[in-house]
Amino acid sequence: MATALEDLTRRITAIAEGLANTQADWVAQDLFAVERSLNAAHRRLTARLKDAQMQLAGRNLPTYPSVFPMLRIDHAFVGDSVEVTDVRAPTTPLAKAASDHLPLVIDFRLRAPG
Repeated sequence: MATALEDLTRRITAIAEGLANTQADWVAQDLFAVERSLNAAHRRLTARLKDAQMQLAGRNLPTYPSVFPMLRIDHAFVGDSVEVTDVRAPTTPLAKAASDHLPLVIDFRLRAPG
């Protein structure tokens, strides 16, 4: 019988596999990347897309848990047609109360096809 973590790993890896094989130019996903075995999903997505946070001077914003964020488990990935202009994780009282994760806000501009 599979453990809950093994099941979660399989599901997230399958999602990452499916997303990596699409033509999507942006993806946002909670990868639960604190578990080492799930880093494969991150690597699979970054084989074709770029980690949006790393596009701005290597930002690494923790979003979990919202009351005292220490872990970065929420991610956004972008393709070449997307220029990331800002990344932030609001820490307002409302943001902290709304979820166990802080929102990850990505501002971007679409590049002209060329």
